[in-house]
Amino acid sequence: MHRNIPKIVITGGPCGGKTTALAKIVAWCLEHGFYPLLSPEAATLLMESGIERDHPRFQEFIWRETQHAMQLRLEAALLYKNPVLIFDRAFADSLAYMSTDGAKQLMDEFGFTIKDVRDQFSGVIFLRTAANGAAEHYTTENNAKRSESAEEACATDWRTEMAWTGTPHLHLIENVPGQTFDQKINRALQALARTLGVPEPLEIERKFLIHDPQSIILPESATPITIIQHYLVGNGSNERVRARGQDDNYLYFHTIKEEVAPGTFIETERHISRQEYDDLMVRRDYGRQPIIKTRNCFSYNGRYCEL
Repeated sequence: MHRNIPKIVITGGPCGGKTTALAKIVAWCLEHGFYPLLSPEAATLLMESGIERDHPRFQEFIWRETQHAMQLRLEAALLYKNPVLIFDRAFADSLAYMSTDGAKQLMDEFGFTIKDVRDQFSGVIFLRTAANGAAEHYTTENNAKRSESAEEACATDWRTEMAWTGTPHLHLIENVPGQTFDQKINRALQALARTLGVPEPLEIERKFLIHDPQSIILPESATPITIIQHYLVGNGSNERVRARGQDDNYLYFHTIKEEVAPGTFIETERHISRQEYDDLMVRRDYGRQPIIKTRNCFSYNGRYCEL
C-alpha cells in the first residue's frame, strides 16, 4: 500500500515559465528536506520519439505515459524519506484539446472518473502564459515544439485553466504588472510551500454575507463541487472530515484546526482514504447535523474563487 505521498502538478499556458519553475521547485524540495521525483511532460516525450500531436490517439498515449510514470514513481517513492511527486502536466491538461464527448470516451476507456483525472493531486500550480499580461516576453524561440501565436497561446492557456478548475487546490500564478519573472517564480514556490505545509499555513478568517445568492450570475466556466462535512469529537480541537467530489466521485479529507490567536488559526489538512474516512466517522459529533453544500469553483481577476 502506498503512503500518502504528495502529488504536485506544474501546468499553465505556453511560455508561462514552467521549465524554470520545475527546476526551482526540484531545488527547493531538496533544500527543505523533501525528495522530489519528477515526471517529465508526456506530450514532449511522445513528440521527441516521433509521435506528433496530430496522431488520432495522441491524448490516449499521453494518459498511458502519465499513468505509467505515476505508478513507477509511487513505487520508487517508498524507498525515500519525505518523497514528493512532481508532474510536468498531468491528465487534465489533455482535456484542453478534447471535446466533452471525447473526454468522456477516454475516461471510460481508462476506467477513470473526474476524481482520477483532476482531483487526486495535492496541489496544482498554474503559470499564466506570458502572452497574457507580459506579452513583450512571449516567445516561441525557447521551445522547438511551440508554434502558437500570442492569441493562440492565450486561448490554450484559458482552456487549460478551465480543465483544472474544480481541483481542490489550484494556485494561479499570474503575470503581475511591475513584478519580475523571478518574482513570479517565487510566488510559485510559495504556493508549493503552502501545499507541503512549509511553514505551517496560517488562515485568517473573514466571512461575507451574500444577501441574495440566487441573483449571482456565475461564469459559464464555474464548476459545481459537492462537499459533505462532518465534525468529530474527542481531541479538544476543531476537527472535521470532508467528502469532496463531483458526480458521486469523492475525495476524502481530515482537517484539524487550532486557534493560535484571535481570528488566526493553524490548520492541518491531509488527504485520506475511504477506509480512514469511515474509521474517523466513528467519532462523528451526532449533536451536529452534517453540512452539505455546493461550492462553485471559478477564476476571477487572476484569483481562484470558491463560492
